[in-house]
Parts: sequence; structure tokens; C-alpha cells
Amino acid sequence: MRLLVLAILICMILPVGSAIQITEVMYNVEGKDTGFEWIEIYNDESNIDICSCRLFEADTNHYIKGDVCTFATGDYIIIADKPENLDFSCTILDSAFALKNTGEQLCIRNSEKVDLFCVTYSSDWGADGNGDSLQLVEGEWCSAKPTPGSKNKCKQVAEEPKNEEPEFIEEEIIIEEIKEKPLEAPVEESVGETPQESGEDVSEAQAQSEQAVEKITSSVVYESKAQESSNLPIFLLLAVSISLNVLFILSRVKR
Repeated sequence: MRLLVLAILICMILPVGSAIQITEVMYNVEGKDTGFEWIEIYNDESNIDICSCRLFEADTNHYIKGDVCTFATGDYIIIADKPENLDFSCTILDSAFALKNTGEQLCIRNSEKVDLFCVTYSSDWGADGNGDSLQLVEGEWCSAKPTPGSKNKCKQVAEEPKNEEPEFIEEEIIIEEIKEKPLEAPVEESVGETPQESGEDVSEAQAQSEQAVEKITSSVVYESKAQESSNLPIFLLLAVSISLNVLFILSRVKR
């Protein structure tokens, strides 16, 4: 029982998780690969001497060295094969490695030969020579545009635009409805007007409308008759001319 309590107390005192995390891996650089590979690490706990640690690439032990070895809490550090080839604003430490493009295990191990953080990446995860890097975001690895020395951010999937009908379609429908409806004479209502008076006004308007239609019809009929009367003298002249021609022909035939 005492051993169980002691084990629980030890677990409560010891920090959970590692202070160091490998957060980004550029294992296959677009274009020229050799000398441009790098690994990003992040410190989420207390300050440590990162140069006392080692980078293990599979079973190969690599040194970590640089001018600034203090790895402060909340900082990012880049471990590069050739630091002189990189132009990053964060701290860059030197090492010697050649990351496999197919994938392999990477570990940060302290001076006591304890693994602080390990990851076995794979080209199946993405970032295989397309300009992206592998990035750790909330415990998951993704392929995204490199963010050396800063917080990682996976690609966000853009929402597809909704198919919205243009407003002019509704306007066309309204216009069609207006065309289909017959025009009605406006009815003006006055204050205090009784329903009977309103009905009389409507009847009057309808009667006036009917009279206007009759006038238009009469005018069209009159104009048609007048046109026929004006054509009558032409018909008479034409008939006389035809008769004279017939008589002339008959007289010539008798001779």
C-alpha cells in the first residue's frame, strides 16, 4: 500500500510530457535538397542547454552546436544541415544530417540518453518535394507552407461559395407578373366616403373607359370608309379606260 502511494506521489511530482518537441520537418526541399533540410524544435517548459542534447536520425547520432545554446521557454529553434543556406529570423543551430525522402525516425535525446521527443515521419504524410513542410498542430501532423520559428498552421479548406440566384431574376418575375395583370383604373378614396359612393365612382370610371373604347372603334371605322370613298374615282376611270380599249379592239376586228 505504501509503495502504491509513493508511486502516485512520484507521478504527481514529475512533469507530464517532454520539454522539447519536434514541431516541423523539412525533409524534402523543392528543387535542390542537399544542404537545405532543417528541423524545428519547440520548448514548452523550462530553459535547457540544447547543445548538450543530441539529434538521432534513425540510429545515427548527430551533434547540435551553435553560438547560442540556451533554449528558453516558448522559443523555437531550427536545427539545420547547413545553417548558412537558410535565411530565417529565429535561432539556427548547426548539425549534420541527410533526411530520407521516404521517411525515418527522428529523436532529441538528452545527455542522460533519455529520448525527449521522437517522431517517425513518412512521405505519405505529404510535403514530398512540393514546397511544404510537415508540421505538428495539436498533436497531429499535416503538410503546409513552412513556418520556421513561428506557430504552425495547417492549410484551411476554403468553404465553397453558395449558389445564389442573382437578384435580377426576381425582378424579371415581378415584371412578368405586372404584364399579365390587366391595368385597372385608379380608385381614389376620400375621407368619410361611404362604400356606396365608392362603388358609384368605380362604375363611372368603367363607363368612361367603355366610351373611350367606342370612340376609338368608331374613329377606325370612319377612317376605313373615308379611305374607300377616296378610291372610288380611280376605280371609275379604270373601268372607263378598259371599256374604251375593248370597243377599239372590236372595231378593228370587224374591219
